[in-house]
Amino acid sequence: FRKIPLHSVPDPLDTLTSGLASIARFPGGVTVLENAYAIPVNRKPKLRQLFDIENSPACRKVREKITELDLTVELVVPAAPNSRVFTDKSYEFYLPEGTEIPRMVLIEPGEEEILLSGYEEIVSYFEDKYELPVTTVEDTKEQAIYI
Repeated sequence: FRKIPLHSVPDPLDTLTSGLASIARFPGGVTVLENAYAIPVNRKPKLRQLFDIENSPACRKVREKITELDLTVELVVPAAPNSRVFTDKSYEFYLPEGTEIPRMVLIEPGEEEILLSGYEEIVSYFEDKYELPVTTVEDTKEQAIYI
C-alpha cells in the first residue's frame, strides 16, 4: 500500500473559487451552441487527449469550447505542475517541464493526429475549422434570457 501525496487535491478554498468562477462565467460550459448541431457527426474531430489543470482559467475556456461544440474527449490527463505528467519520465503521458497546458491531441476525419497547445491555439482552431461565430459569454447570457 503506497501513500499518495495530496498536493493536487483541491481544498475547500479551491472548490469555492472554482464554483464562483463557474457562476461568473455562466452559461459558459453548460450550454451547447445552437449551430454546433449543424456539424455532421462524421466531420467532428476525435479528441484523443486533453492535458488539463482543473483550476486554470485557460483550461476552463477550452473545456467550455468543447461543451459548446458538443464534443467528447476520450482521455483527460490531469497536468498539475507537480503531477507525474512532468515528474515521471516512465509515465505514458510524460511531458517535458515547461510544456504549455492546456494541450490537446485530436484527429480530424481522414487526417493525421494534430497537436494543439495553449488556450488561444485550441479555441481558434475550433472557431476557424467549424466557421463558428466568435461568441462571448455576454452574447450567451443575453440569449439565455430569452429561453
